[in-house]
Amino acid sequence: MHVPILTQMNSCNKTSFWSSHDEKEGKLQTGILPTTVTPLSTAQGAIACNEMVYVNGYKVKASAASKLGAIFAKYGDISANCQFKSASARVSLLGFVCDLVQRLQSNAITHIITELKVIENEVSDAEAAKLEVSWPREHLAKIHVVEEVGQRSSLHKNAKANSILVIKAATKELEQRQVELVAAQEGVKEAEKCVNAMKLVSQKIDDTILESEAEEYFWRR
Repeated sequence: MHVPILTQMNSCNKTSFWSSHDEKEGKLQTGILPTTVTPLSTAQGAIACNEMVYVNGYKVKASAASKLGAIFAKYGDISANCQFKSASARVSLLGFVCDLVQRLQSNAITHIITELKVIENEVSDAEAAKLEVSWPREHLAKIHVVEEVGQRSSLHKNAKANSILVIKAATKELEQRQVELVAAQEGVKEAEKCVNAMKLVSQKIDDTILESEAEEYFWRR
C-alpha cells in the first residue's frame, strides 16, 4: 500500500541512513530504514529545519520529517492502532520512535550494546502505546546475537591468552628439566667411567692374587 509521505521537505533533511562507513565505524548494517529518502520539492524551495511540515497527516518539525517519512514509507503508519487518539500525543510518540531509530543508526554497535536494556524498555513503552514497532525488535535481536558472539569471542580470547601463559610456563619447566637431564646424563657417564676403572683395578688385583697364590704354591712343593 502506498503511503503519502511529505507535503514539504527541507534539503537539510536529506539523509543517508546507512552510509558506506557504517562497517568501519562498527555499526550494524541491518537496513532498519531505506538507504536514502528523496525529499519532495516545494514551490517555496527549501524551508528552515525548525519549521513544521506534514508527514502522513501528522504535523512535525522539518528536522524529523525525513526520518519519519522513511519509517512510514517502509512500515506504513506505525501509529494507526495507537491507543492515544489525539494527534499531539501521537506526534510525541512518533518523535520518540524517530529519536530511538536515530540512536540505533548513528551509534557504534558497542555503544548500543551498553544501552541495550534501556532501548528495549523504550521499545516496550512504544508497544504499550500500541505503536507498530516490531521492526526495531528485530534489529535489537540481531544486536543481541552480536553481543552473544562478542562475549563468546572474548571468552575464547581469554582462554587463548591463558593457554599461552600455561605453554610458556610449561616450556620453561621443560627446558629446565632438559638441562637437568643433560647434567644427569653426564653424571651417569662419569659414574660409568668410574665403575669401569674400578673394575679394571679389581681385575688387576685378582690377577695379582692369583699370581701370588701360584708362586706360593710353587715354593711350598
